[in-house]
Amino acid sequence: MSTAIDVQRTSSHPAAEVRNRLDAALTSEGATIDDGWLAIRNSIDVPAALSTFVSGPLTVVARRRWNDTVADVEIRVQGQPVKAVGSLRLTDTSDGCTVDVHLDVTADVPFMGSMIESAVKPEIVRHIEHELASITD
Repeated sequence: MSTAIDVQRTSSHPAAEVRNRLDAALTSEGATIDDGWLAIRNSIDVPAALSTFVSGPLTVVARRRWNDTVADVEIRVQGQPVKAVGSLRLTDTSDGCTVDVHLDVTADVPFMGSMIESAVKPEIVRHIEHELASITD
């Protein structure tokens, strides 16, 4: 089972510029290129719902690899059976572009997977929102 995350934003900039802005924002925060993936490592606090089971902070690695205006996206919590996998799609419009992010969060933990997925979803959305802030004017 998985928990879906869907985020959509618009930008007054064309897709090519949005792609450059997104990559520049990650690079300015310390992202590196690893085997064709732009990757950034961050620490996050353990969501309250999980603090009984996991001590924090947690290390999260977010990776993105572009194929024109569509990027494969992976977000993994190191040392934990939690990941989010999906895509980021840029679509040019007459007045800029639309950014669509779709991720499926999975926690490979018997009986508790859906609770863990629900607990980490807000943190992943917060990461996405932070990153998409670089495309707004």
